[in-house]
Amino acid sequence: MKLSARVSAVLVAAYAALTALHIAYVVAHAPFTFDAWNVAMDTRGESFSVGRLLAFWSDQYVHANPRLGQLPSYLGYKLTGFAEVMTPVAFLALTYAVTALGLGRMPRRGRDLLMWMIAIGCAWFALPQIGRNLWSHAYSANYVYTAAVQLWFLVPLRLATTERAPLYGCFGVVAGMCNEHTGPMLLALALLAAWQRRDAERRFALAGAVGVAIGFALIFFAPGQGERYGELAQQVGLVTRLLQRGAGGLLDIVRSYIVYAAPLLFLAVLTAWRSPAKTWKWFGLAIGAGLLVTMTLFVSPKLGSRFFIVPMGLLLAAVIGLVDDSDERPWLALAVVASLYAVVRTVPTYREAGAKSEARLAMLAAARPGSVVVADAFGQVEESWWFIGDDFRDWRKRDAIARYLGLERVAFIRPDLDAPLGVAGVRLVPLVDGQEDPGFDLAIKDGFDLEGMRTSARDAVTRLTRTRAVTTFELRAAVPNIEAMGLPREQLVIARWEAGSLTSHVGKVTRSGRSTARTVKLPDGVPGLELYVAAVTGGSEPARQLAADLTYTPWRRGTYWILACDATECWVVAATRQGS
Repeated sequence: MKLSARVSAVLVAAYAALTALHIAYVVAHAPFTFDAWNVAMDTRGESFSVGRLLAFWSDQYVHANPRLGQLPSYLGYKLTGFAEVMTPVAFLALTYAVTALGLGRMPRRGRDLLMWMIAIGCAWFALPQIGRNLWSHAYSANYVYTAAVQLWFLVPLRLATTERAPLYGCFGVVAGMCNEHTGPMLLALALLAAWQRRDAERRFALAGAVGVAIGFALIFFAPGQGERYGELAQQVGLVTRLLQRGAGGLLDIVRSYIVYAAPLLFLAVLTAWRSPAKTWKWFGLAIGAGLLVTMTLFVSPKLGSRFFIVPMGLLLAAVIGLVDDSDERPWLALAVVASLYAVVRTVPTYREAGAKSEARLAMLAAARPGSVVVADAFGQVEESWWFIGDDFRDWRKRDAIARYLGLERVAFIRPDLDAPLGVAGVRLVPLVDGQEDPGFDLAIKDGFDLEGMRTSARDAVTRLTRTRAVTTFELRAAVPNIEAMGLPREQLVIARWEAGSLTSHVGKVTRSGRSTARTVKLPDGVPGLELYVAAVTGGSEPARQLAADLTYTPWRRGTYWILACDATECWVVAATRQGS
């Protein structure tokens, strides 16, 4: 059934409005991470003013990041509501430009607006790691906002505009200053347009090319390029970096482009049999533009998905051009499903991360100068397509924050399936006659395998006693801060050997069917000790006494320890992970 122009307009307006609300909601719950701390440190935590904004931009241009995106990045961190408004606007503007480029006309009514709806939905999987890059203020300002600017720079060339060439040249300066990795591609496309056209259209394209060249030169030769990334760009020259990467490194960069383009290439194949040759010409041009950006990354000191947003935007535009020659209904369904999936993947993640970020900031603000602060991890620590992850996983970031806030140290507690007892930062300490043996290798591969730890301790004692007299051997677990983790005793013991006998208490946590309760099965020799269950990640709170029937219900996601304690120490009886 064909939709009327009025119905199409209402449908697309509602879809765009819901997309904007989704983006704004997630932006409002984005955690205070990564560049948020950098801006706070660079500005000494000062509030917004026009003078401070100009001073920040001047300092960035001379000493750090000369891109224009640093201006909205500063505003996003300093002005409440700025990012919540501008990020949805940038995303919708980007997808609208994509649609105009794909169609070769401005989408104003009827079916053309439905093409915009398809572009909005497909952007969630077409633009590389869009969630990660969209909802980090600094990445969004420097790569999503600027991608919208640069794609809009190409729209007049696509539409063969001829009016206001001087103004377009000024726009070219702005587009060229957005990102040095896409500048050569913009310049090449503008020059190609000038070569193919005549008279007023040629003059218009040349004005844009001159503007881009000026803007590109302003950031490429900016003083800040020599100091950013810890002067990484100055450690080796462009040719040297190219040679250092070698053929394998360069192919890896090309492979990244192909991987990000794969979904769009697949969609293009689906429409190939219906599309005329003129449409495929634009598709080939988009591929060529993307490869040109990829080649500029050969000499880039930094790599990442964010550098491919503009190339994938152009490729999505080419796909929209192909879709324009086919039945739009399957594509509309795909767009809606993609948007719903984006909501499901982002809203819970950012709601939880935002709450934990607020709690973390409050804890850091309340910490005494010179103290040690133990921070709990967000629900998701590593980056993904949808989330940039927890910046506290980087010890350099934690050290910088500790210096900025006047703390002795910021420790980090997070679940880690491969770490001892399932917690990153915990280490196993073998003590031989009370002294740590730093060269000791327990060969433990599974962090939750207490039985394997006991076996490793027994084997270690066997090896040690063959070569020297040993009175005691003990395997302990050392954690960054016992008190902050809410553990009942300072000393955690896993296994102890003395008087020819090895002692350890290895239990098991089980679950019956779909029940939420867990049952702890204890080994012999534990009765008489106080039993605790401790949620050691996801929030600091005291360990809880284990119920008399040896059951408990996990109260949050993360790593749990079962502890059997006397007056001076606790034996680790079991370790398990609850939730994802």
